[in-house]
Amino acid sequence: MIMNKCVIHLVAHTHWDREWYLPYEAMRLRLVDMIDALLIIMDGDSEYKYFTLDGQTVMLEDYLEIKPEMREKLREYIRQGRIFVGPWYTLPDEFLVSEESLIRNLLLGHRIARDFGRVTKIGYLPDMFGHISQLPQILRGFDIPVAVLWRGIEGKRAEYILKGPDGSKVFLCRLDPERGYSNGSDVLGQGKNSPPDLINFKEKEAKRSRTHHLLLMNGSDHKFPDPQTPSLLNKVNSSLDDVDIIQSNLENYIECVRREIKDIDILYGEQRGGLKFAPILPGVISSRIYLKQRNEDMQILLERWVEPFSSINLLCSGNYKKEVIRQAWKYLLQNHAHDSICGCSIDEVHLDMERRFSWVGEMGECILSESLEGIIQNMDIPGKSVVVFNPLNWERNGYVEVSIELAKGEDFILTDGKNEIPYTIIGKKDIDKTILAPQIHIEKRTKVRIGFEAKAVPPVGYRTYIIKRGGRSFPSLLYSGDNWAENGNLRVEIKKDGTLTILDKNTKEVYKGLGYFEDSGDSGDEYNFSPPLGDIALYSNGIVVQIKKEEEPFFVRFRVKKKFRVPEGLTKRRSRSEKMVNLEIESLITLLATSRRVDVETVVVNKAKNHRLRVMFPTGIKSSSFVTHSKFDCIERRVEDLLPAEDWVEKPTGTFPFDKFIDISLGKRGLAILTKGTKEGELIDDSVAALTLLRCVGDLSRDDLVTRRGHAGPAIPTPGAQCPGVYRFRYAILPHSGNWEETGVLKRSLEHSVDLRAVFNERTRDGDLPKRLSFLFITPPELILSAFKLAEDSDALILRLYNLAEEKKKGEIRLFKSPKRVYLSNLNEEKKGSIQMSGSIIPITVGGKEIVTFLLYM
Repeated sequence: MIMNKCVIHLVAHTHWDREWYLPYEAMRLRLVDMIDALLIIMDGDSEYKYFTLDGQTVMLEDYLEIKPEMREKLREYIRQGRIFVGPWYTLPDEFLVSEESLIRNLLLGHRIARDFGRVTKIGYLPDMFGHISQLPQILRGFDIPVAVLWRGIEGKRAEYILKGPDGSKVFLCRLDPERGYSNGSDVLGQGKNSPPDLINFKEKEAKRSRTHHLLLMNGSDHKFPDPQTPSLLNKVNSSLDDVDIIQSNLENYIECVRREIKDIDILYGEQRGGLKFAPILPGVISSRIYLKQRNEDMQILLERWVEPFSSINLLCSGNYKKEVIRQAWKYLLQNHAHDSICGCSIDEVHLDMERRFSWVGEMGECILSESLEGIIQNMDIPGKSVVVFNPLNWERNGYVEVSIELAKGEDFILTDGKNEIPYTIIGKKDIDKTILAPQIHIEKRTKVRIGFEAKAVPPVGYRTYIIKRGGRSFPSLLYSGDNWAENGNLRVEIKKDGTLTILDKNTKEVYKGLGYFEDSGDSGDEYNFSPPLGDIALYSNGIVVQIKKEEEPFFVRFRVKKKFRVPEGLTKRRSRSEKMVNLEIESLITLLATSRRVDVETVVVNKAKNHRLRVMFPTGIKSSSFVTHSKFDCIERRVEDLLPAEDWVEKPTGTFPFDKFIDISLGKRGLAILTKGTKEGELIDDSVAALTLLRCVGDLSRDDLVTRRGHAGPAIPTPGAQCPGVYRFRYAILPHSGNWEETGVLKRSLEHSVDLRAVFNERTRDGDLPKRLSFLFITPPELILSAFKLAEDSDALILRLYNLAEEKKKGEIRLFKSPKRVYLSNLNEEKKGSIQMSGSIIPITVGGKEIVTFLLYM
């Protein structure tokens, strides 16, 4: 502190969990009452200057659906700078949603706040459970220079610089380490004992502040504005000599601090510390796993399929249903609120989430079907053909399924125009097809579901396969026995206990004992894993399994079934029960003819309660670090001992959040675990990768955990969080040499999680597009396409890509239709400079770890 006289900035606010311990509609009734009360106060007292609506604009929509007549009054107070809104649509969990979802959240929040006259340009994330490494670059992409954060920050200082891996920096306002956004919720105390409370507050905050400006957050969860605030401030100020307490807002406070501060520390990268002061609640990464899986499916649907192929359809003179896509995004982003996607609410909340996911799926699939059909209409292809689409920006192979229709009893072959393609018949069904022209009649047909391996499908493009009459006959492309299979890259063997031994034929490295299961008790809650008293983990090693082989010319698949006996639940004393039940586990282990990975789909019938089920991969690699994927980044995580934490609010854990893959490598020996929809991992004994499949608990919050002190929310039973029933998990094992970057592990993980799609084309098309085409070609291949969509508020197309490498990459973009003008843009879709094209080529330069966005005017 540089002066004796302190200025305390009182920021009146509310933190509004849209749904949590009450379902959305019940919570909305309180929201309506709260905003009504706020408007009455502001109408009647000009001395009540400011109020912050929690940084999320969905509150405005929720309120105005009930009270549309209040729109202009709200807009006027927001325009005047008395009510602060935005920049977010909802306050998301940063680790459990995609990188594009974070951008769309800010885009929509800005759009709504701008419509009300003013956007709060502060990265307000007061209650997120830790923060991603690329948060500074994302905020800077919206011209937001400041972040206001609480959980996850290691240091106690009130002011820092937060620096991302690309070099982007934001000023960090670090909220009270212990009380966060509620450090002044009761400090005025309606005038009772206020001076002593403020003196204590001042002494505590002054120790961690480097200026004489101190932040008092006068609000808390679902708190209503206090009409007595101005009079209480007048009363308190008259009794204090060395403190001025003023009605303020975050913008004013931060401006004062930045104007005065001289020395400031820098924090780097991902922020998941500060556990001595406040928990980051890491168990939410695996609570209610079905929500994480469904969310990933919907993100892939919108980001990888609906938007890019609607954009291509638009370029083919078709439609782009912007308003419908925006509504689908709204439903999805509403599910991204941190208490929603984290799975730490009451059961009714998560039932509402499942309905929203269903709406996103229904809207997205309808739009995508129309877009793909619109594109096919522009092709020059024969009838009775299959068009395979690839949304990723590099050429790839992959398994694909499609339903075709043939004359009843007709034999057929599948070709790529030159060569016969092996396929498998998944199912058949005879149908009566109504034909309308040249006259209405009924044809007897057979609907056949087939699967095949499509090869060399162009980047963001398609390839056509032709169906012809004939009998299929093709040799096997793999070698196999009762419990083993091999292609040109790998040999996989299923042991008697169901574990895998994999030989990487390129490096001669062998990986043994892969894929066994661990089950341990969990007496925690939706927020934190907590081992029960005297718990001993159980392992599936040694349990004899049933193995059944399925073989086709282009793949071999093993069905591996086991019954894993585990305790039924917990006793009343919170130890695991002696009564045992069977976890029925079936894994489908597949090796394709050309694949470098082993694909696994595990189906679990869960009949147990209060337990955690993980699948384990002993890599045999002792390394001091390993790599996981995150948002626009890959994180190198050090293998370190957990810190002692006797007096901490939350004990450190070895588990970590991740996206898409975990990779551990050393020299020519490397193993990547690729996943879809599972988000929690751990590295055990420096070499065993653990992937959490299920974490089953029965309480929203408990206060008797060994891993966290006190409650994290209301003590409400949540039987749905026990996750009873059938669950499916997709993961893959990728042996490799070199490190993750040299092997292209991210690209391989995207191929695993983002399937190809195939469409049956029944009639001849006579358009201009050839049988095989890349709509969008990007070099070098290390650059990853993140978005291809129509701009929010113009007719330009948005193209966004990112570079995960440390070094700068130069390359080019080529579209199948050349744009007339190209501009660099920020993430908020605002022009930042023009790009000179070289003919039809767009030259690009992307810095290390940089996200780059382009505006394309066609």
